[in-house]
Amino acid sequence: MLAWLRLMRLFPTLTWVGVTTFVGVSIAAKHSSWASLDYWAVFLVLNSGIVCHGLLAHSANDYVDWNTGTDRNSPGLFSGGSRVIPEGYLAFDSMWNGMGVASLLGLILMALLYLRIGSQALLGGAIAVFAALFYSLPPLMLAYHPVVAEWLAVVPALVACGWLANVSASGGQPLEAGDWLPMFITALVLVGHLMFHHLSDIEADLTATPPKFTTPAYFAALKWDPRYVPASYWLLVVALSIFTRMYVLGIACTIATAISLSVNLSHRRLLAQIDQVLLLGISVAIIIEILY
Repeated sequence: MLAWLRLMRLFPTLTWVGVTTFVGVSIAAKHSSWASLDYWAVFLVLNSGIVCHGLLAHSANDYVDWNTGTDRNSPGLFSGGSRVIPEGYLAFDSMWNGMGVASLLGLILMALLYLRIGSQALLGGAIAVFAALFYSLPPLMLAYHPVVAEWLAVVPALVACGWLANVSASGGQPLEAGDWLPMFITALVLVGHLMFHHLSDIEADLTATPPKFTTPAYFAALKWDPRYVPASYWLLVVALSIFTRMYVLGIACTIATAISLSVNLSHRRLLAQIDQVLLLGISVAIIIEILY
């Protein structure tokens, strides 16, 4: 059991899913009240996200990254997969078991949510499953291609999670046009963290077969500074925060940008510590911004 929990990478999983769910629920509360929300439906969305991100996506990711060699060559300090395969906690083929269990649990949760809110559950679930599987698995292997991984998998999945949390909490009420922007900005913030997360694995990713061209790795292959990738996402959030008056988040992302541009990529252990602090800091900033 502990090995499977390690595979799920609970801190980033709970943070990503929790923050995006919270944003969607908070938007629903602003249109009604916290007391009127459907918390059972929100509970189903939250657990669906944890299963999809923590077990389905990570099982697929560890399987493919071990098969291509990037996790074999990674220093494994905070990236390079969960390390359950190289450290002998789980067998390589058991990743298929993880995907199977995640699929079964996900179907049960989505069926319960469907009974609660209808076909919107199917749409949100389909987007999440597509992103979880084809971020890593062939034939698409989106994570192995720069830029498209973020925009065809990660951003849609995060926005879908926030949207599904919103419609579940509100009993299926449609979102207003302005409600989408906070969810999109939240997705950009977390994508910036993902790009920072990739920095320590650049060398291993480029030696994989085929090479894993995450956007930072692709920048490095072109002899560009990969630190600009996470910084660019956070700077975009800073620009959007000016127009949306999300000043707390803008300040947090300004600090994150400065940190990203100043880190030494050869100090991988320090990168590991900074990664965790950044994720916690930007998540707190999102929550504060949404609440106040």
